Amino acid sequence: MFAELFCGYRSSLAVVRIHPVPFITFRKSHFLGQRGMVDDDFLHKVLDGMAFGAFVADRGPPYRVCDIFDEVSATIQDQLQEESHDSQRLMENIKELAHHLYLNEVPNQQPYVPKVPKPTEGAYTRIHQPQFPTL
Repeated sequence: MFAELFCGYRSSLAVVRIHPVPFITFRKSHFLGQRGMVDDDFLHKVLDGMAFGAFVADRGPPYRVCDIFDEVSATIQDQLQEESHDSQRLMENIKELAHHLYLNEVPNQQPYVPKVPKPTEGAYTRIHQPQFPTL
């Protein structure tokens, strides 16, 4: 539902470069005007909320790692058109998305053990370097 609601939100992002550190803003009027939802009170409240501000701050930078939401929001319009005619395709897409979400939460049954490199054979027999003299 959120992927459908926020579809195309990236076209309403603007980078402000007049400050020493550039930051990204969301053009709410552009976003609402594109969808013809200028009078929609619910969407106004969602876009004014702190959670949406955090959403834009996290997903606004152009070069970041893409996740499941990005994949779904990129293909949601095509999927909705396919699913409107074929209920079997709808169930396949739901199962595929559920599988991706499950793998995201439970990636591997084996616990992660960080690898710590062992010292080389002659590491303990080396002559220690003296400290650099103070000048």
